[in-house]
Amino acid sequence: MIKKSFTIFVMVMVVLAAASELSAGTKRKGFVFGFGLGGGYSAYQVQVPKYSGWWYTGEEIENRGNAGVATDFKIGIGLSEHIVLLYTNKVLWFNFKDPRNDDYSLTDTGASMFGIDYFFKTAAPSLYLLAGIGAGAWSSLMAESDSQSWIGLGICAGLGYEFSRHWTIEASLLYSRGGGEDDLRSARNPLSIMFMFNYLFY
Repeated sequence: MIKKSFTIFVMVMVVLAAASELSAGTKRKGFVFGFGLGGGYSAYQVQVPKYSGWWYTGEEIENRGNAGVATDFKIGIGLSEHIVLLYTNKVLWFNFKDPRNDDYSLTDTGASMFGIDYFFKTAAPSLYLLAGIGAGAWSSLMAESDSQSWIGLGICAGLGYEFSRHWTIEASLLYSRGGGEDDLRSARNPLSIMFMFNYLFY
């Protein structure tokens, strides 16, 4: 599945590369959209049941983490060659180990946010800063999983580099606040770092 997805991604990148060479537009001002693919790591807390022999002694908070595949989708408008306002959806996908029964399920954590990219130069190559705030989330993608889902606060900040027109590399830090004492089969407050290769159409 991952190999197939990667092949499709490479094919799309080749097509976009050809399209970008034929495109006459060189300005970020106006309608923009893009997507990205990469990897990342999420650190979070889970409640783990503890036992003394056969006796259940309660719950204990444990720090865990997972590496996974990172994706991004963004759409918005460039106010100028420096400032782009965006709706962005950053997600990290990985196999989560249920703290109650040690089963694994495909899970995603991320955020849907309204954000801003600030480019230091009017054209590539250029560094840029990014920031966003919106709804953070944790959810299982397997219907048979007992893992619980939640929606909370999501905040993101990062740094990117547009090395060629439309093409960027980006590092971002995403914090999602959510998950409580009743969410025994999900994680609390994941902090994720993502590194992605992006295409931004404008």
